Formats: sequence, C-alpha cells, structure tokens
Amino acid sequence: TSSGSRFDRRRGRPTGSGLRAVLIRLGHAALCFAVLASLLAQKSQLRLALLPDSPGLIGGLAYLALFTVSLLLYFVTSLIDPGYVSNQLHAQSGNGRLTSPPSDGEDDADDGDGRDLPASRRSLELRFCRYCLIEQPLRARHCEDCGRCVSRFDHHCPWVENCIGERNHATFLAFLLCQSVCIWWTVFYVWRSIHTRTSALSWLAANWAYTADMLVLVLAGLPLAFLTMFHCYLACSNTTTWERVSRERISYLKHLAETYNPFHEGYCVNCFRFCCSRFPYRWDIVYSRASMDTELPDV
Repeated sequence: TSSGSRFDRRRGRPTGSGLRAVLIRLGHAALCFAVLASLLAQKSQLRLALLPDSPGLIGGLAYLALFTVSLLLYFVTSLIDPGYVSNQLHAQSGNGRLTSPPSDGEDDADDGDGRDLPASRRSLELRFCRYCLIEQPLRARHCEDCGRCVSRFDHHCPWVENCIGERNHATFLAFLLCQSVCIWWTVFYVWRSIHTRTSALSWLAANWAYTADMLVLVLAGLPLAFLTMFHCYLACSNTTTWERVSRERISYLKHLAETYNPFHEGYCVNCFRFCCSRFPYRWDIVYSRASMDTELPDV
C-alpha cells in the first residue's frame, strides 16, 4: 500500500539506495578527475606549471594538494556518521526527562499546547519519533532518506548522499570552501590555456576540450559559491537550513519572532561551536540560558 511504502521510506529502506550512493560518489570523483585529466593531457597552463623548472611550480603543486584535500573532504562528509540519535546518545544528552505524544517525526505534527518554553514559564515538550522509537533531542529531526533521527539536522544532501548534521556540518562546509576555490582556480587555468585562432572553426577545434571544461566548471561553480556563502552564514549565526526553511513548523521556534534566534551566542562563539564543540552538544541548555538571560520574544 501507499502508506506502507511511505513507512518503509521513512525507515530508510529504499530499494537500491546503497548502489545509488556508490554511483553518486564515484560519479563525483570521476567528474573531478575527468576535468583534471583533460588539463594534464593537453599543453595547458596547469601542465606547464608542473614542469620542474616552471616558475609556477609551487602554485601547481598547491592546486593538486587542494584538489586532493577537496576530494578527501567529500568522502569524509559522505561516509561519516552525521550525528545519528541513538538511545544511548539520547540518555547522555539528558533530554529524556521530558516526554511527548508519538508523532511521525515531522514538526508540523506538533500541534499540542505542551510545546511550551522556559520564557513562558512552561516546559518544552520534545518530539517522539515513532520510527526510531526515541525522544528527539532539541534541534534533531527524522530524515526520511536515511531512516534515522539526526542531531542538529541541517538537510539531506543528495550530492554526498548523506545527511548533514551536527557531526559532519563543519566538514561539509570545509568541503564546500575547498571545492569552490578549486573550481575557480581551475577556471583560471582553463582560461589561460585557451588558444587564439583567426576563425571560429579553428578556434573550436583547438579549444573544444577547454570549452567543455569551462562549461562544467561555471555551471557547478556559480551555485556552489552561493551554497558556500549560505552555509558560512549558517555557521556564523548558529542556525540550520531546516530551521530557516521550516521555522513556522518547528515547535521550539514557530512561536518566536522571526528574527530571533535563541541559539545565537555571538559570532565568535557560534563559529567555535560549529567547528569544535563536543558531540552531542546540549542545545537545550543554550536554549534555557537564552530564556533566563532575556525573555524570549513571542510573535
């Protein structure tokens, strides 16, 4: 039945998901190596820079190092546990003291009056995931693609075929930064490698590979640059994609003023928490501290 299929999907058992993940990851690596190979196979500026007596040798080696680091960060982000919530992890987080009626893991199911906040002198009612059969810590969400609850859930990324959560969000941002720099560095090498010709046909015959490379790089580089800037903003403001997009459906945010972020602790602290905080982090304490420092503004 359709309901049964939906349940299976939310339990994270889609047919062929393992093969799809392997193909996506291999496809990313193959595309990266294809662009690199096309530059090394021709008399490009990158190839000339890697010659032993080239004045651009250091830059060429730095480019290859960045290419390698970017690829490693991709696979680390793709393969690492993003912060799956387990019964043991939930017990360590200390959130089990509050209970709530079973829900389907979606925040729009939290329609009860028990989702109250310390600012209102009430208790925050946590969501109970009927698929994982655990009470979700603050900022966690059930991912239908992975079939697991993820701490500080940001989004499920089809590019890396993994959730982006508390444990791999910093690695994901590092990958985006490295990949963005690598792409535009490659654009520089490709642009400098283009041959000049008198006629359009001879120019295309001499530069068709560079033209294909440039098309792929620009189409990937422009949206990636915006994505990188967006996740830099998320890191600095201590918020997530899910909290930004679905704020009006999230029980601990939807009654607050749209511009208020109870997890904001200052930009320097936010960046430190994003990069270096222990896992799992007690976001409920940060939330409660915000309510004690100042009355949480209601809408």
